[in-house]
This record gives sequence, C-alpha cells and structure tokens, in this order.
Amino acid sequence: MLTVLVFVNFPSSGGAIPVSFLPGFWQHIHSFWLGSAAMEPIRSVIYFGGNGAGPHPLVLGIWLVAALGLPGWVASRQSKKAATH
Repeated sequence: MLTVLVFVNFPSSGGAIPVSFLPGFWQHIHSFWLGSAAMEPIRSVIYFGGNGAGPHPLVLGIWLVAALGLPGWVASRQSKKAATH
C-alpha cells in the first residue's frame, strides 16, 4: 500500500513540473492528494508571499483526521466484534 501511495504522490504533487503540464488524470489527483496539499503551500509561501496557500492546509487536515480516525474506527469495530464473540 505504501508503494502505491508513494507512486501516486510523485507525479500528482506537481513538485517537479507545473500542474498545468500534468496529464488530466494527474491534474485531478492533484486537487485533493496529500503530496500536493503539502507542496502547494510551500510553493505559495516561497514564491508568492503566501497567496493561494489557504485551501491546502484544510486538505492536510482532512488527511490527518482520516489517518487518525480510520484506524481508531477499525479498532473499535474489532473490539466490539471480539466482545460479542
């Protein structure tokens, strides 16, 4: 799974080339993917004085909630399932 996430992260982040140069699929992934949500605010702060960095921390926050919440949800379901058996 980690290999798939890293594979998707590199082309979709837009770090090596501008997003407008990416094929359509990767441009779509760029709009919500973790790597681009980390890359874009850095680029915005370095080159544009922070203009345009606004929505990307929200995407990072959503990924953080999912990364912390999903394992907790699965663990609680497993503990409930184990308690019933």
